[in-house]
Amino acid sequence: MIQKGIQWNWRVIGNRNIADFLQNNIAKNNLAHAYLFAGPEKVGRKILAYEFISSLFCEDKNVKPCGKCRQCQQIAKGIHPDVYHLSKLEEKKDIIIEQVRELQNKLSLGAFSNGYKVAVIDGADLLNESSANSFLKTLEEPTAKTIIILIAEKVDFLPATILSRCQILKFLPVKEKEIFDYLLSLGAQRAEAENLAHLSFGRPGLALDLFRQRDLLEEHNKRVNDFFLLSQGEIYERFEIINNLANSKIERNVLVKNLDSSLGIWASLLRDMAYIKNDSLDFIANLNVKEKLQKLAQRYSLEKIVELMEELNKTRDYLERNVNIRLALENFVLNL
Repeated sequence: MIQKGIQWNWRVIGNRNIADFLQNNIAKNNLAHAYLFAGPEKVGRKILAYEFISSLFCEDKNVKPCGKCRQCQQIAKGIHPDVYHLSKLEEKKDIIIEQVRELQNKLSLGAFSNGYKVAVIDGADLLNESSANSFLKTLEEPTAKTIIILIAEKVDFLPATILSRCQILKFLPVKEKEIFDYLLSLGAQRAEAENLAHLSFGRPGLALDLFRQRDLLEEHNKRVNDFFLLSQGEIYERFEIINNLANSKIERNVLVKNLDSSLGIWASLLRDMAYIKNDSLDFIANLNVKEKLQKLAQRYSLEKIVELMEELNKTRDYLERNVNIRLALENFVLNL
């Protein structure tokens, strides 16, 4: 049972059951040594992780972090001496063993505040074999008042030995209505909130990014427009877009990340076209281009749309496997 008199309103959208579980853990002083926050990106895993951490350190001692005390302020700024954040280095493909060893050294030291020490491993599914084996020692030999939070999307990439030592919390996509209502509370117009809630596919973080950062929304709309040009434009227009997308001046890992974002948007447009062919208009995500999608869908059979979706997935896989970017894109575009 939740203790009476405690305020619970953590800053989360959806996955309330996980927030309640963690809040009860704190209230009952029944904390696990390691938690795995598993689920898709931008579904609220990191925000909830830091609400949890702030609640452990907050000087108000009321489970809901005050956000004003020195401890909360340090955590918000990423400078708390007892909270460590580990993620993949930008120039690396994986989280490397040297990073894990540095974290282990920090965790072996005494806490500055004589309380908890917390480590957040963001993208834990990027631990390679050697770094994962090294990290396992930390899980097998936990020190007192040390809590480790792993954040991962592809849980299957983590060794079973690590999974078995974590309290696994599975984050699910958030209901569209919850995202819609939250955007309205931030001042969004109803049409805008409805469109962004649909586009987010249950990821409130994505909806908030698109709402707060207009440049991201403009980039999203540009990628949508690229799709229509690729499917309807003249051949020279198609290859001009491919040339821009396959920019050789950008480092490959950055380029692949940008392209995967574009291909993800194109996948959502193809999915919407499939819904249109099945007369399932309520499931369309890209509401702001609904009419254009309906018109474009008339050119394709449902079988062709499904084929294009499969080709697009292959293209995304090719990019991960270091296939020539231009050839991969041309192969997909010429089938449109």
